[in-house]
Amino acid sequence: MKEVLKLDHIQKYYWNGGNITKTLQKISFSVQEGEFVGIFGASGSCQTTLLNCIFTIDTVSAGQIFLDGTDVTEINE
Repeated sequence: MKEVLKLDHIQKYYWNGGNITKTLQKISFSVQEGEFVGIFGASGSCQTTLLNCIFTIDTVSAGQIFLDGTDVTEINE
């Protein structure tokens, strides 16, 4: 099967007045063509942050995201 999505050690941090809030820490997984994947958890556990990074609405602080083999973390605005 073809790999359509791959996350490799994704991390997302927010800086606020000298404080760092770590929201996503070293998340890695891949999705093959035809697979169904659900992302769920308790309110505030960063599901929306993860999806925003996958769909390039937000940028990751570290790691790489590949959509159909293209590294979306290297795409310029």
